[in-house]
Parts: sequence; C-alpha cells; structure tokens
Amino acid sequence: MLMELLPAVLWCFAVVISVNLCCICVIRGKFLQGGHPPVRPVSWGIVGLHIVSVLLFILPYPVYLLICNDFDSRARDFYTRAGWPSVVVVVLCVAAQLALMYLQARRAMFTEMDERLNRAGK
Repeated sequence: MLMELLPAVLWCFAVVISVNLCCICVIRGKFLQGGHPPVRPVSWGIVGLHIVSVLLFILPYPVYLLICNDFDSRARDFYTRAGWPSVVVVVLCVAAQLALMYLQARRAMFTEMDERLNRAGK
C-alpha cells in the first residue's frame, strides 16, 4: 500500500517545491509593488532549486514504471488516468518557474542600468 503512494508523494513534493520557487521569485522580483523598485538578480541558489525541481518532476514517472507491476489494479488505473493531467501540471509549473525567473532577471537588469546611470551622472 505504501509503495503505491510513492510516485504520487514524489510528484506532490515536486509541486510544493515548484510553488515555493515561484513565490520566492514573486517576492524577490517585487512584482506586487508598483513602479520600478530595486530588484536583485536571480540567485544561483534559485537556479539550482529550479534544476532540482525539474529532476523531482521527472522522478515519479520512472519510479512508477519500475514498481507498477506490484500495484493493485485500482492503483494502476488511477496512475493511468492521472498520467497526462500530471504531465500538463508539470509543464505549466516549469514554465511558470522559467517565466518568473526571467521576469525577475529583467527587472534586475533595469535596476542595474539605473544604478550605473546614476553613478555615471554623479
């Protein structure tokens, strides 16, 4: 019974990490503030977390394929029905991560340009 939950738990863990990464990018990118507040570039830790989340998103599928022969027929039917919708959620989560990291980097680029122009003008 517990082995039947393993792919779903791994997938849920990856979704939680992805949502947290998106929240971090929204907070650090200051998307909820008006105007052009100073924004720092995307840190390497966030880039590493993105790579980890992509690997964690991939992991449940081969785990399922390795252990699905021992599953009950109801569990196998559930994973068969949930397969494509879960892939759609994975693609959307990874796309959201990439989009938010790009937008944060773009805002940070404008902040850096403003800082350089201010220094050059003084």
